[in-house]
Amino acid sequence: MITQMMIDAGWSQPLTIAVSLIAVLAIILGLWSISILFANLMEGKVKKWAGKTKNRIDDFLVGAKVFRSLAQIVVALLLYNYLSVLFVGEKTVEHLTELFGNAYFVVALAYALCAFLDAWIIYISKTRVRSLPLKGFVQAVKYIVVAGAALCLLAIFTGTSPLYILSGLGAAMAVLLIVFKDSLLGLTAGLTIMINDLVRKDDWIEIPGQAVDGVVNDITLTTVKIINWDNTVACVPSYTLVSTSIRNWRGMTDAKARRIKRAFRVDLRTIHIATEEEIAKLKSAFPQIETSFYEIPQTTNLALFRAFCKNYLKNHPGIRNDLSVIVRQLDSDVWGLPIEIYAFSKTTDFEPHEELAARLIEYFITVAPEFSLKIHQR
Repeated sequence: MITQMMIDAGWSQPLTIAVSLIAVLAIILGLWSISILFANLMEGKVKKWAGKTKNRIDDFLVGAKVFRSLAQIVVALLLYNYLSVLFVGEKTVEHLTELFGNAYFVVALAYALCAFLDAWIIYISKTRVRSLPLKGFVQAVKYIVVAGAALCLLAIFTGTSPLYILSGLGAAMAVLLIVFKDSLLGLTAGLTIMINDLVRKDDWIEIPGQAVDGVVNDITLTTVKIINWDNTVACVPSYTLVSTSIRNWRGMTDAKARRIKRAFRVDLRTIHIATEEEIAKLKSAFPQIETSFYEIPQTTNLALFRAFCKNYLKNHPGIRNDLSVIVRQLDSDVWGLPIEIYAFSKTTDFEPHEELAARLIEYFITVAPEFSLKIHQR
């Protein structure tokens, strides 16, 4: 109607179209300003409401700006339904406003869906499911949403069906596979990791042949971020976790037991059959050794020492006595006879575990002379 009034007033058609387009831009800017005010108002109200509730989901939605994106959908619906009505009769302007309304609705909808997925990523990082490799799948869904939105926009501006455009992409599929190779391999690896429960966030892993020995900090669609024990950061492709051999120490953490495997060497020349005097002395000095060990014919001082070490380990408050506790000999060489301590500590933390292992070895080395044994050193 407004366009017809300008034509009746003697305005030229190019001038009429130009004024109409300026009017369209003014209306769009006005609606955009209204959408910002509406979004800020909605977000402020929702923040106050979310702060009063105990449920954390609404906090995640606010943090991902989901409600702000929903306000954009409201504006997009207004543009889609009413903008072209203002310019009925002017086909060029009406067509442009219809294209813009459709495109804006697609973008607003994709933005809202991505905001919901961002909220889901925040939920994953803040709750118990953070150990599962779900972040990569959410990122894959975001890629699909963005790709779908781009496809719809292309269909809107070209005036063709999205299915027709998809059929035309068949020739370019080889190029797309090369471009998105890491993403596709990462998605496949993510499925394998989740189904087989290979790696979780906060797992301690090692990858032989690579400078990777630390804790998994993040698992995304294409990469895995590991914080090494020397505080360096290693980023490896997700597919590496299923294509190469890795060592995962999660079983140690779940079992709440960490292995102690240390050895020291005894001088072979100090090993001998224990005499009656030595046995009597050791009985009074170390009554915790079982009597049966003393009664073994031709028992050696080393056998009694190993029995003492094993008994000490089994009764130590820091050792898991329900798991293997072994004091064994290794193959002897020119440097002596290695005696290995094999047990499991109750702590899995590095510092207290190492402190316990060191104290045990230090104590056994100190006690060895009581059994007439000499610790060998070059």
